[in-house]
Amino acid sequence: TRFTAPSALVLIVDDIATNLKVAAELLSPYKLQADTCSSGDEAVRMAREKRYDIIFMDHMMPGMDGVAATEAIRALGGGYFKEVPIIALTANAVFGMREMFLEHGFSDYLPKPIEVRKLDEMLERWIPAEKRASLSDVEAARGEPASGSALLPEELRLKETLDAADIDFDKAMDRFGNNTEALARVLRSYVSHTPAILENLRAPTEETLREYAINAHGIKGSSYGVCADAVGRLAEELEAAAKGRDLELVLAKNDALLAMAEKLIEDLSHMPKSLEASMGEKDTRAAPDKSTLEAVADACLRYDMTALEKAVSDLERFDYENHADLVAWLRNQLDNLEYEAIGERLANELADWNDAS
Repeated sequence: TRFTAPSALVLIVDDIATNLKVAAELLSPYKLQADTCSSGDEAVRMAREKRYDIIFMDHMMPGMDGVAATEAIRALGGGYFKEVPIIALTANAVFGMREMFLEHGFSDYLPKPIEVRKLDEMLERWIPAEKRASLSDVEAARGEPASGSALLPEELRLKETLDAADIDFDKAMDRFGNNTEALARVLRSYVSHTPAILENLRAPTEETLREYAINAHGIKGSSYGVCADAVGRLAEELEAAAKGRDLELVLAKNDALLAMAEKLIEDLSHMPKSLEASMGEKDTRAAPDKSTLEAVADACLRYDMTALEKAVSDLERFDYENHADLVAWLRNQLDNLEYEAIGERLANELADWNDAS
């Protein structure tokens, strides 16, 4: 990361929640404002309502896919909609894809899994120069471990978990800027969201091969995103088989994919507790800070994942004598991108607090 852009506004579009989490975490060092949504229809609506500096658009989504959504945004008319940079996010970065994306209105494309260096180049290319603030050499190097430095206790615990799950710890840490907490949040999202996608892969038939390919594509992208490359490779093979209408191959290897992914989820399910256990004692407060809860509610209304993550993380810095369950619930809902549920509950909670006061 060579610069920050606090005034830049970015939209990330992907139907897989873990992929949204990966992208948001990779963008967080730039301190920009990041909104997220999970469908092409929603992306078009949000593009109408806000003036984004960049839109990162997933290529393959059920319903309105990234190509159709981009064409719909371009067709809204006016200079902004014709010129806003729309970057395709694709796990199918093969020869000729760039030309296809450009023909359909995209400005550029970024292969998944996202590499930090390529993301940095993309942001520098498309974020207006007046919105970028350069980092000093000291700031740019902050967070990088010293050569040969020993791992901290929480990093050791995380490494043990990833070793058991057959995930390359060093590769994963490098992808997330040596930020243990960011990596843990993404892995927690993978554990939370992947089982529902796996259910859509069970009992494939000739009639469901198209839907199977979309779901295998989702498993491929999110698995590569968290450096679970073995699962990613098998999902990639079965996605290609389903697209080629090769039901025999899908049936022959589908059980292996399900078993491998389920073992990975089971191995990773031990990670959050192990990580939290190494963090030490937290200070205790009577109740969550009301102004921080209001910031959470406001961020939900604006679909601002950056502000939402910051506010919930601020709440998690403490233990609470009252309403501790609320903070745990907020984290769970945030990991599942349940913005409306968070906004609705907080509206009721804050109204009750105001009545009580």
